[in-house]
Amino acid sequence: MKLPFPLPRSWRAAGDHLDAKAAPVAQPLPGDPDAWIACEHCDTLHRHEVIALDEEAHCTRCGVKLYRNQSERLSVLLPLVLTGLIVYIVANIFPIAEMNGGGNRHATTLWGAIVALYDYDMLFAAVLVALTTVFFPLMYMSVLAPLLIARWRGRQHPAAALVLRAAALIRPWAMVEIFMLGVVVALIKVARMVSLEADAGLWAFAALTVFLTVALSIDLRPFWREIGLTLPPGSQVDAPTGVDAAARPGEDRP
Repeated sequence: MKLPFPLPRSWRAAGDHLDAKAAPVAQPLPGDPDAWIACEHCDTLHRHEVIALDEEAHCTRCGVKLYRNQSERLSVLLPLVLTGLIVYIVANIFPIAEMNGGGNRHATTLWGAIVALYDYDMLFAAVLVALTTVFFPLMYMSVLAPLLIARWRGRQHPAAALVLRAAALIRPWAMVEIFMLGVVVALIKVARMVSLEADAGLWAFAALTVFLTVALSIDLRPFWREIGLTLPPGSQVDAPTGVDAAARPGEDRP
């Protein structure tokens, strides 16, 4: 409707602003698609911000840690993985322990323990132990090793996207520390009945547990951004237009 008198300039500017607001215009996400991260606890969306080394960013709603700047720790991952592969071979070749009882001497390896579980009709336990302590740890270290070597040489692995996605899928299933705890408890109980001596395989497996635990604690998300890949599912989501939550380290949540 046309008014019989002109509106002041400030009123016309406000009207133009309202008209612009009323028109639903899709705005592109600022930056790359990895600029947003979702809190795993409350699903609040945050804009990913650059923070100082070893500093943590927390959710502004519930305070849960979102991520930590561990970009320089990626250089430590290569020696950890290579050393872990060497120790892994030792842990699977040499016996875990030697038992002396009734004049008999018996040595068992990691694979021997898995076979023993199968022989006692514990198929599910045997398969679970084989996957979580033998197969998945080996796969995790094996897929990361060539990728980290290429990074150390200043190159990019041709299958970097596939390798990192495979590592993200395998990572939660490498649970050698749980098996190590079970082995220690079992050996303590067996030592009450027979003479027991820890062998090289057990010490190698203990070292593997330490190396792999440290390697698994290193966040691979800086690696994803370093080679320009989209983060794996669960670590980020595409944020809708209008979400303006930002993760800021050291800031008190409202």
